[in-house]
Amino acid sequence: MNDEEMRRGWKALAEYLKISERKARSLKGELSACGAAFFMRVGNPPRRMLSFWPSEIRKWARLKGSKGPKTNLDTDRSREKIKMIHILAKHGAKWLPEDRSEILEARRSLAKMRPDYTVEFIWIMAKYNACKREDLEELLRAPALKSLVSKHAARISELLRSFKSAD
Repeated sequence: MNDEEMRRGWKALAEYLKISERKARSLKGELSACGAAFFMRVGNPPRRMLSFWPSEIRKWARLKGSKGPKTNLDTDRSREKIKMIHILAKHGAKWLPEDRSEILEARRSLAKMRPDYTVEFIWIMAKYNACKREDLEELLRAPALKSLVSKHAARISELLRSFKSAD
């Protein structure tokens, strides 16, 4: 028989997860959606109070953690995507972002992957003249991405110097 006790309140959840109460509150939607936490009417007058079973929170934490790392990714899916970019560029496709948001989206994607993917992306764009040099420079402008590929700075500089911009 399970003698687990239900716990109540944001403070109890924060202590259980070893996070701040503010961070715990920011997880409200996610915890409610998956059923790990729920609200009960408690007291007189009744008011809504967060309630949870520790075992359900542990299950949620395991599932959340099983999604894998959020950075330095090197998966079959990542390799397939870079191969597709290579094939498309080789056959004349161009990366011509219409606005800054498209560059930011590419930057976010590359920042999640191993630095090699960023170098390979730059190499593909340079080899096949598949984008504007200015777009690549804007892509690499962010300090987070710069630090990520810092070991490859010499190679990236060489690729950018040899770059012939797409028309």
